[in-house]
Parts: sequence; structure tokens; C-alpha cells
Amino acid sequence: MSKLRGESFSDEEGSDYITEPKSERLPALPTDPYAAAIDSDVLQLGSIVETQERFDPCMDDLLGKGMLLAGSQGTGKSNIIGLVARSAGQIGMPFLIIDFKGEFYTLTDVVPNGIVAGHPDASDQFSGGFFPLTSENTAELAQILMEGPFQVILDVPSYNGDNDEVAAVIANLLHALMDWSKDIKRQGGDPWPCLVITDEAHNFLPERKPLSALVMQRPDESFGSMTKAYSRMANTGRSFGYTLLLATQRLPNIAKWSIANLQTKVILAHAEKNDLNACEVETGGLVDKEVIKRLQQGTGVVMGFTHDPIIVHFDKQLARHVSVTPKVAHLKKQFSHSRSQQQDISKFMSTKYQSSLAVNEYVNTPVEPVNDRECPVNIHEGEETINDQNTPKFTPEQSAEVLKAYGILLKSGQAPTRNALRIWLYENVSKAWNTSQKNYDVFKAICDEYGL
Repeated sequence: MSKLRGESFSDEEGSDYITEPKSERLPALPTDPYAAAIDSDVLQLGSIVETQERFDPCMDDLLGKGMLLAGSQGTGKSNIIGLVARSAGQIGMPFLIIDFKGEFYTLTDVVPNGIVAGHPDASDQFSGGFFPLTSENTAELAQILMEGPFQVILDVPSYNGDNDEVAAVIANLLHALMDWSKDIKRQGGDPWPCLVITDEAHNFLPERKPLSALVMQRPDESFGSMTKAYSRMANTGRSFGYTLLLATQRLPNIAKWSIANLQTKVILAHAEKNDLNACEVETGGLVDKEVIKRLQQGTGVVMGFTHDPIIVHFDKQLARHVSVTPKVAHLKKQFSHSRSQQQDISKFMSTKYQSSLAVNEYVNTPVEPVNDRECPVNIHEGEETINDQNTPKFTPEQSAEVLKAYGILLKSGQAPTRNALRIWLYENVSKAWNTSQKNYDVFKAICDEYGL
């Protein structure tokens, strides 16, 4: 194998950097998430930087080998997970994503049978399919996942910091998946492939427990149970159809045993010395640290699919990416508190309510919590609103609460996204806003009505 060196990507003038793909890239993935043929067995990933050729390896070249995905924050790990998951979903392959930050639920929009699994109390937070998951019913989910087959996003944040329960859920679920396939084999059947993807894997499989961001009440028991479950899947999962993908932003922090058998590797940009040294070790010295350091966002070194390492510029996933870093320009554009913006808001509100008093209160009321008995905006009394047959009823008081929350968030400089609105209403107005599907539907209907 030839070593990938930084200088091999210098331009004619000697500038030392990794080049971007040329503008005449081959067409990106189709915009229709189900446009690709169902029998397509490729990983639709991107294009090779040096040649501009498509790089879409066979799915079978990943199965049984596992993948290490390493890159510092913001380099494109989530995007690549999305690409791999979508490619698997297109051919009907089941997968499990252990979602540390709660950002992959949008993948359910681009795979055929996507559902979210999480704490039972979080069911109203997700509009699509939801499985209320505890450490006691993991065998049921494993059966559903494999026999559906389903593509499951395990939403870790839904457990609200009960990380010992998270550990028990993950460990029991991995064991349940292995047991399901083991039973199929005992009955003379052949298990089918399944991807098990773990984002921020260093938190579940740390080299040392203090390196994990998960705070446990029973750390020895909880980390021990996850280690046993992952070790079982890593050592014997291949023969039962399971392929691990472990993603991490800190290679030195993840347990070395957990990545030792991962044969395909995607290395994205790193900047820290320890991370760069670890990357060089993982590539067997075939990739120069300067190459890794100068990789651009969305571009990475890929090993294991080809004889020599290659640099690939990855496509953008079709699922809506919710893990983005807000920029100052976006803040200024959307939430500037100029006088002209207040006039625009007033115009918008007067169109809806035809009441200057309501508009002034909405824009100018000081930021302070309200309670169930206060109606923060003076709206004309009227009957319950029904937009059409499929739209839930909502009262003027409910509209007032949502609009008030919007104004308070806007005035305080926060982004008044729908999720932020719901959290504010839950914490400051009434927990009823966040405790049932019915109230979620009401909230959504109000936001749709007023264009929030």
C-alpha cells in the first residue's frame, strides 16, 4: 500500500491543502428518498476527490466488517451515518441507531419503516411511529426490529439523564438482538443482516469511565453491562448478521478493544495532537497526520473498501439535519431587534387579530413566566377554532399562550423554533402542553395557523 501524504495534494503553486471536488461532480443522490431501486445493494456515499468518480461501494463490503467513523465535532459524522442508514433502509435492511444527542429522528422520513424508541414518557415528542422502551421490554423491540424489518432510532435524551436506565436498555437490547438471531439459527434459519450504529460511542464504551459524558449512579454495573453486550456483538455478532458502526469525535477516549476489529474506517478532520496521533495509529501509518489535519468539512479518508486509502467528498444526506451550529449571520438575519422588525411583527399580528392592543402586548411585554390562569394576549372572544375536518380544535386562550411564548423567546434573543416553544410552554405555562399527543396536535395546529 502507498502512504497518503499531504504533499500529494498540493496545487501547482505549492499550496498545501486538501482540494475540494471540482464543480463538475457527478449528480448527487435523487431528491426522492425512495427513488433508488429497492434491490440496489450499494452504499451511496460520494465521490473520490482525486478522480471525481462516484464512490458507492457494495453494501456487502461493509457487512460483517464493521466501521469506525472518527472526526472532530462538526466535520460530518452525522451526515455519513445518515447516508449509511438511508442506503440500508432502501434495501429494507433493519438497523438500530443509538442516538446520543437526539438528532437522528428525522431519518424516519427517508427510510421505509423508521420508528423512534425511547422513554415511555416521551411518546408525545415524536409525531411518527414510537416504541416506549424500557429495560424490561427490549426483547419485544428486538423482534419487531428484525421481523418487520424496522429501522429504529433509540433516542437517548428521552431518558432525561437516567443513564443507568439507558445503560440497561442498551445492554438488554443488544443481547436481545443476538438472542433473536441465535434462535433463528437454532430453528434452521439464516438470520439476515442488521446494522447497529452507535453515535458518540466513546460515551458508552470509554477507555476509562471518567472519559464518558454519562453520569451514572452505579457506574461499575452500568458500564460493565454495556461492555459485555457490545463485546458479545463485536466478537460473535458477525455470524449472526450484525455489523457494528462506532462513531466518535475522540479516538483516544474510546475503548481500544471496541474498535480493534472494525475493518473499514472513515477518518474525518482532527486538530488536537492526541487525536491526530490516534488517527495515524488507526490507519496503520498509511495516512499522514497533515492530510487528516487539513481535511475539509464533509471530506474524509476512507480505508477498507479499496487497496489503498482514498479521500472521499461525501454527499449530503436527504434527511433534515438537526445538528447544526447556528451562525451569527443567521442570528442577525432572523432575530434582529431592530425597530423595522418590530413593525413587521406588528403588521403580522394585526393581520391575524386586527387588534393593536394585542400586538403591542405581544411585542413589548417584559420577559417573565406566566401561569395557567393568565391570558397573556388580549384576543377577541370567540368560538373554538376549526380550520378543517382534520385540524384539532383550539381556543383563543391556547393561541394566546403559544403566541406569547413566541414573543418572549424572540425578545430574549432565542430562536423561537417549534421545539423551543414547546419546551418554554411546558416549563412556564402548563405541563399539559407536553404530555399527550392531543396537545401536541393542538400545538402544531396553532403553529400552522399562524405561520410559526
